[in-house]
Amino acid sequence: MAEPTPILKLITETEGVVYFKILDEETTAFKVIQICHIKNGVTHLKYRHKIYSNIHKSEIDQNYIFVDHPEIEQLKQNLQEVALSDVKLLIDVFGD
Repeated sequence: MAEPTPILKLITETEGVVYFKILDEETTAFKVIQICHIKNGVTHLKYRHKIYSNIHKSEIDQNYIFVDHPEIEQLKQNLQEVALSDVKLLIDVFGD
């Protein structure tokens, strides 16, 4: 089985929990894209907005932490539920 894409997590007081997908590893930084943030139990999808940034490797284990496999699976399930909810809402609003 292929190794899952590394995910980083940032926990802040103002934004809640923010998840980033690592796109590329450079010498001193990771190029990442913001996946989502979860604040007050509400998941806000960010991947579609293509918010790219760099995270310096020196910030790992200080501000950012790698997400383990069980948490990645939980995040994936959470994102699928949010996406399904969005699709159902679109069908309800615009369906025939």
